[in-house]
Amino acid sequence: ASGVIASIFAASRMLAMLTRMKEVPHRHLGMPGTVRVHTMVYTVAFAMVLTILFDLRRIAALGAIFYLVMDIAIHWDSCTGSDRKSACGPRSSPQRSCWT
Repeated sequence: ASGVIASIFAASRMLAMLTRMKEVPHRHLGMPGTVRVHTMVYTVAFAMVLTILFDLRRIAALGAIFYLVMDIAIHWDSCTGSDRKSACGPRSSPQRSCWT
């Protein structure tokens, strides 16, 4: 039970952080409270829908696939030069390395 609560907390905090950074769109949908409370509700609702629709093996497989896609997207973005502040990318100096 504590692992589930910790996972929900971590996922909702990550979603709240991305929402504050304007990376994820956010709607209040008439709910009172802060963005952090809203993301907690969204995370729990999404987990309940997944639990109803899929068995645990499929949920775990979806989680692994989404994690890999997210990891690839973050590395692609940081290494293609779209973020000019990054040490990666075509305009980085030879002394600064992306991988060290």
